[in-house]
Amino acid sequence: PVEKARGLGIRPVATAEQAEIMLKILRSPAKSEPFTASEGWHQRYEELKQKIREGTPEDLAEIVRDLDKNAKVYEPNIKEREILTQAKDLVVQELSAALALSKTKIMEKVDDALKANLKKRVDR
Repeated sequence: PVEKARGLGIRPVATAEQAEIMLKILRSPAKSEPFTASEGWHQRYEELKQKIREGTPEDLAEIVRDLDKNAKVYEPNIKEREILTQAKDLVVQELSAALALSKTKIMEKVDDALKANLKKRVDR
């Protein structure tokens, strides 16, 4: 089963150290300016989907941080909301497993981290 999981691209659950790094990423400033449809959102959407499928736990945290910050700057399109919801759900599941805490407690930690991020500017 382990080899089959690896063949499907399933990686091990994040460690407690990775989980703490994920929370730190969620609290850190977003990397990019808001992304608009005129700037090629479809390509960005495909890149984000691939990052969700194949990326690290830290990649998931970056996606949530950046899209959450962008959603506070402008109204996200339906695909952005879809990616944000999916990535946020995965971050909560990952952190819950890594830190052995309930999903409710983890959701509070994620929301607190993202609120801390609100006080920071978007890097250009």
